[in-house]
Amino acid sequence: MFYTLEVNRLSRLKVVFVSIQSVGIDAIKNIADSYSTISGTEIGLFGYSYGELNDDKLLFREMLHNVSNADLTIVRCMSDPDNLKRFSLLEEEMRNANGYCIVHTGNADIRAIYRPLFKGTDDEYFALCKCMTLKGDENEKLVFRWIEERSKGNDFIPEPVVVPCTGIYHSGRLYREDACDYLLSLDPSRPTVGIVLDSNLWLYQEFASADALIADIEERGMNTIPILFSNMVSKGHELYRNSEEALTEYFVDDGRTMVDAIVVTNGFSLLVNSKTGGTGLVTPEEENYLRRRLNVPMIHIMTVRNFSEFSEDVRGLEKSDLFTQVVWPEVIIQIGR
Repeated sequence: MFYTLEVNRLSRLKVVFVSIQSVGIDAIKNIADSYSTISGTEIGLFGYSYGELNDDKLLFREMLHNVSNADLTIVRCMSDPDNLKRFSLLEEEMRNANGYCIVHTGNADIRAIYRPLFKGTDDEYFALCKCMTLKGDENEKLVFRWIEERSKGNDFIPEPVVVPCTGIYHSGRLYREDACDYLLSLDPSRPTVGIVLDSNLWLYQEFASADALIADIEERGMNTIPILFSNMVSKGHELYRNSEEALTEYFVDDGRTMVDAIVVTNGFSLLVNSKTGGTGLVTPEEENYLRRRLNVPMIHIMTVRNFSEFSEDVRGLEKSDLFTQVVWPEVIIQIGR
C-alpha cells in the first residue's frame, strides 16, 4: 500500500471523518490536533458534516477522493447513515478503499450491516465501537492511537474509558457527589430555572453555548440548575439513565419541585427515554413525569451548530432537525397542551 508507506515515513496519517447528525467536526479536529502534539504523529483530519455534503456535490466528490487514499475513514451517525444523500456511493468507496473504514451508529442492528466494511479483527472492531459510543477526549484519542499502531504494524486493542458525564454543570465545573453544595449556594428568594444540557458538552469540553445561556438567565435575576444528561444512550447500555431519575434527582427535593421552569436543549425526547408503556411516540399520561411530578413550564430550545449559517439559510432547519427539535417535543406532549 504505497500511500500508507509514504505516510509512515513522514509520520503523518490521513483520517477522514464524516459526521451524520453526530459528533461535531470541530470537536474531533481539536482532539486530533491535541493527539498530534502529544504523540508526534500528525493526524491529517479531513472532516465533513452530512449537511454540507448533501448541499455540495463538489465537496462530496472531494470527500470520496480523500476516502480512497485515507489510512482511516470514520463515519459517525446517530442512527441511519442514509440521512447522508448518496451514501451508497460512500459505502462503495469504503468497500474498495485500501485503508481501514468503520461506520459507527447508535443502532446496533445498523452497525452490524456495515461491519464487513471494517477490515480489522472483531476485537479491534468492538473496542473501537465502544470508544466511539462512550465518546470524549480520551476515547477519541484511543481511536487515533489504534490507527497509528496499526500503521506501524503493531497489534493494539484500545481499552475504552468510562467518563462520568452527568451532574450539575456550572462555570466549567461538574458537580456530582458535591451537587448539594451547589444547590445550597442558590438564593431561595429568586426564581429558579432548571436547564437540561447534553452530556456531549462535557465530554468534548464545548461550554460556550451553555455558559452563554446560563449567564443570560442569571443576569435576569434567576438561579439556574444546569444538569448534564444524554437522552440518546440506549437502554441496556452501561451509561443509560432514565430521564425521570435524572431530572427528579436535581429538580425535586422531598417531593417538592425546586424549579419554576425547565429549559431543555437536548434534541429528541426526554419522555421516550423514560417510558415503559405505549407505542411509537405515544407517552401514556401516567408516565408523563414532566406533568405528574414536575408540573412546571417547559421550554424547548432549538439548537444549531452554526447560527450565522442558519440565519442566512432561507430554508431554516434541516428536515431532521425540524422533526427532532420542533415536531417531536410537541407530539409527545413534552411541551404544549
